[in-house]
Amino acid sequence: MNKFSDQPIVGKAAHGDVITLVSKYNDQWWFVLDKDGEEGYSYAQYLEPVNE
Repeated sequence: MNKFSDQPIVGKAAHGDVITLVSKYNDQWWFVLDKDGEEGYSYAQYLEPVNE
């Protein structure tokens, strides 16, 4: 579990990793997809949109 949710942590992204935003659940939680195809919710405070 983590301090922001009652859901388990199933993966981690390192600083500088680029992940794909699938949808914004709300202003705090975004549904994302990583380079390995893992998907899940991420706390938006830790993410920064980039254009590639």
